[in-house]
Amino acid sequence: MFAKSVTTKPRRFLMALGTLGLAAAAWAPAPVGAQQSPPSPAVATIFFREGVPGEFRICPSFDVRIDVQGKQGILALPDGTTIVTSPALKATVTNLATGEQVDLNITGTTQISASGDQVFLGSNLVLRAVMFGDTTNTLAYVKGRVTFPPFSGVGTLTDICVLLA
Repeated sequence: MFAKSVTTKPRRFLMALGTLGLAAAAWAPAPVGAQQSPPSPAVATIFFREGVPGEFRICPSFDVRIDVQGKQGILALPDGTTIVTSPALKATVTNLATGEQVDLNITGTTQISASGDQVFLGSNLVLRAVMFGDTTNTLAYVKGRVTFPPFSGVGTLTDICVLLA
């Protein structure tokens, strides 16, 4: 299981910022073939604010801004698996109430099977939200190998919301 960093309670998560990324949500997978496109520049700013239409609060007690920049690639395999790579992706997470920030290296890889099972390898920023069926709202920085479902793996998990509170 996870080394105790901030929290180790297993909770369900649905999206990863970083390898699966909110930044990647705007891009479609590359066509399947012998040669796939190299990673592309990825730049995005994502807000999680209470009371703003189309947004929600990911950290329970404060609003957050995530700035993402670097490179990211999406590969679609014939069996329906999608692999998201982020060889040079970084994120800055900012507590909008205090201005406190944390910089994260999120260069991990995510594999998503056709059935929705996910494997996170390396460093990933994971978005966990009740609106996606999770038991909590938080940002989790995961380093190691994590699978979902069920939430299990080897590595460390740091609750970014606790870190910035």
